[in-house]
Amino acid sequence: MEDKEKKKSAGKVIKIILVVLCVVLIVVLLAEKGLIRVEHTPEGYTITETEWNNLQQEVKSLRQEVNQLKGTKVSSKATKMVSEKTVTKATSASTSTETPMTTGIEGDITLEKYSCDYGSYKATASFKNNTGSTISQMSGRVIYYDLKGNMLDYLDFTKKVEIAPNMVKSIELKGYGYNEDYSYYQSSHSYSHPERQYKVKFELINYKTK
Repeated sequence: MEDKEKKKSAGKVIKIILVVLCVVLIVVLLAEKGLIRVEHTPEGYTITETEWNNLQQEVKSLRQEVNQLKGTKVSSKATKMVSEKTVTKATSASTSTETPMTTGIEGDITLEKYSCDYGSYKATASFKNNTGSTISQMSGRVIYYDLKGNMLDYLDFTKKVEIAPNMVKSIELKGYGYNEDYSYYQSSHSYSHPERQYKVKFELINYKTK
């Protein structure tokens, strides 16, 4: 793109030079044919005031064209500099961001233990890091089933939690159905509603490592 602009500018400069040469040639030819008055003085050749004013006007127009070309070139350079700065800032911003999330692969993080007593609005879930890196954040889905295997509900969550490789860490999640006497089937349950027990299944969505 820059080479095309340089070629275009060079073409315009050449045209201006040709115009100037043409003007000079026209003056010479007109002088030879006697169409304009050229006087010979001790200091050299002169032309009439009107002709001189016309030539000055032509030169002024040529200078304006040259200045416009220079302005276009400067504007092009300024645009390029702004563009380069924008790209630099964008690159800098992208490199300064945190490590991107890794799409979860089954088995990278597993649910080792889960508990939630009836009436409790908090459940405790223990997760194991089976990767070779320290996990700093994880997103997952807990799916709730009744004792017959029918799906009751699900919970998507994202937690900032540091889990070293091959280690287990417990976090708190919202308990399911705590206001309806539901409880995890391996935790204490309601004697008035013993059927309100559930099991869970964990699905890993993604995670972030250090």
